[in-house]
Amino acid sequence: MATHKFQSDQITECRFWLWCTVIVLLITFFFGLRFKGYSIENDARLLPHKCGLEFHGNGIAYTGDLGDGVKIFDKNFSMEIALSFSNANHGAFKSIVMLHDGDDGDQLLIGQWRNWIIIMNGDDYDHSRKTKRISIKIATDEDRDKAVFLTIVSTKEDTSLFLDGKLVRQITGFHLKVPQVPDTRLIIGNGIYGKRAWTGKIWGLSLYGRALSNEEIAGHIIHWRQDHDFGVRKDKPAILYLFKGLRGRVVKDYGTLGIDLEIPYILHGLKPDFFSLSPENFTNKNISSVDCLLNLLGFIPLGLTLFALFKTTGMTSKRAAISALCCCFLVTLCIEVAQAWIPSRSSDALDIFFNILGALFGIVLWKVIAIIFQRRRISLFD
Repeated sequence: MATHKFQSDQITECRFWLWCTVIVLLITFFFGLRFKGYSIENDARLLPHKCGLEFHGNGIAYTGDLGDGVKIFDKNFSMEIALSFSNANHGAFKSIVMLHDGDDGDQLLIGQWRNWIIIMNGDDYDHSRKTKRISIKIATDEDRDKAVFLTIVSTKEDTSLFLDGKLVRQITGFHLKVPQVPDTRLIIGNGIYGKRAWTGKIWGLSLYGRALSNEEIAGHIIHWRQDHDFGVRKDKPAILYLFKGLRGRVVKDYGTLGIDLEIPYILHGLKPDFFSLSPENFTNKNISSVDCLLNLLGFIPLGLTLFALFKTTGMTSKRAAISALCCCFLVTLCIEVAQAWIPSRSSDALDIFFNILGALFGIVLWKVIAIIFQRRRISLFD
């Protein structure tokens, strides 16, 4: 009779910890996979009464592969872009325009960090590796909504940066490179992973497979100021987007390459970022510390309930601990893999470490509670 009662209590206790584990597991997946500050709808929109494309910090537009068209940008190239900035671009590095071939180290990027426009090759966003770049402080906070006309001219000899037709920076011996792989894509308003969403308006964008002359640059800015129009078709750019003549969600390319720009309905990255461990993650120590603490605390309940569940099945403490940690590893692995596809989340190898550490703390916490109750396993039903 006593044995039957003990078995009945053990089954009841096992069911209790099983339900606790299921509830904790559902909560863990909810917080691990929820879209933080993110809507799945792409907010990139063509301006209804003007020729322009507007981003509200949750958008992206991109082309298909440029194919052999990238070869014309091999030696020299020029890019002109008319754009307006928003006060929402603060803190992290935001991507305005990029040419990406699948390798972050080769990408050509025009981005914004606070009041600065930065043009560079590679992924040294926080400049911790001191990668060569060209940059300009564009405006004060009060002037950010004003449209500016930016021209980049890069040759084997130097790279020049023009703002509203005036030369503002020139670096001798610095050559920006367009990726030369056929599957290179042009991406506007975000990064390849969908995690560097920019806020602002783009009124026109053109790329040339040659260096524009000072006379051409001066003529383009005059045309822009007079008509507020990015009509430079007579100079035969390789790519030209005027952001008009929308066909569905496709922006026509008026350049010689004829590579149209797509605006998808759903915001998504073009490439998953699995288990990143970038030095940029540690540039903001406060944010990094908070994230680490949350990842640690978030898995303490799961480690505790799983350990308690396995203990009620008759496992030794060692086997129960190993089983609980293995289960927690599988859970955090699934979450991090899924986060690689969610633009507002980051798949980080460091998260897995702190999740497992949190699960270990949960097991230790169970042991402490068991000691307090002076028995090796907790029973809530005596």
